[in-house]
Parts: sequence; structure tokens; C-alpha cells
Amino acid sequence: MPNRKLSPYENYQIEVKDNKLIIIVDLDESNVALKESNSGQSMVVSTTGGAVVVPQTRYKLNLNLYYPAG
Repeated sequence: MPNRKLSPYENYQIEVKDNKLIIIVDLDESNVALKESNSGQSMVVSTTGGAVVVPQTRYKLNLNLYYPAG
């Protein structure tokens, strides 16, 4: 059975190490089920879908990684 592609909502990892925020996003489009934006003008590679709490901090992160469609 083929590997399941990651949803843009799953395609990120965040961690705090040595008081630095580390964000990892898979840019290999063969691993990601790209999503067209609501406007249709962009293809979403990764998104938090709104603000998420950065672990072990008081901060929140809002991530949207995309490229122009077409």
C-alpha cells in the first residue's frame, strides 16, 4: 500500500531548542497533498490553520507556506 501523503495541516513540526524556535516543513511535493487556497490563487504546502501554541512558551505561531497557483 502506498504511503499516505501529508495534509498541509500535518506538514509542519515545531520545537524549541536552546531558546530557539525550530520549524520543519517537508518541501517535497510528492509527500504532501497540496491544497488550493480558498481564493484559488495559491497552493498551500503547509499551514497551522490558525494560531498554535509554541511548546514550553507563551508564544503563538501562525504559519502559512504557499506558492502562486498556475
